[in-house]
Amino acid sequence: MQRIYLVRHGQTNDNAHKIVSGSRETALSHLGISQAHHAGQHAKGLGIDLIVASPLERAQQTAKIIAQEIGYPPEAIVTINNLAERNLGDLEGTSYAHNEKLNGNFPAVDHIMGVEKLVSFHNRVQDALRGLLRDSSHHTILIVCHIGVGRMLRTVAEGKSSHHMYNQPRLENATIYPLIA
Repeated sequence: MQRIYLVRHGQTNDNAHKIVSGSRETALSHLGISQAHHAGQHAKGLGIDLIVASPLERAQQTAKIIAQEIGYPPEAIVTINNLAERNLGDLEGTSYAHNEKLNGNFPAVDHIMGVEKLVSFHNRVQDALRGLLRDSSHHTILIVCHIGVGRMLRTVAEGKSSHHMYNQPRLENATIYPLIA
């Protein structure tokens, strides 16, 4: 039986300043780098034999730091494009400091111009997870992703429809959570 864990990337500069990132690139903050090292220390006892990550810089940075901490070769990290964060259209690069409902984690964003349709997001995250589950050569997988992707992964793993993503608990930066254990 496979075990799959997920971890949201470390804090980014956008996170620190309450800026919506979505699919735009943003690097880890100093705190985020420290968080990723801490996550790597925690991951040492999990027996991870495959690390997969979103193609976005913040997830790639986090994956490489965790890999370094557990002695996993960084060149063996597998990038899965379907694990990229949801495109949040016109919200990306804007502040949500005065309205938390516009941070991308609430249904209020679903009708904003350019936001990736929830069903499309569900389908691509589901495809990514199904691909990992089909590969029986790895027993313990760590997925390095984003808050939206992590919440959708949980939704898919529970066999629920896309809108249930909003009922999933918040994922804290660089905290490892069991997805399938």
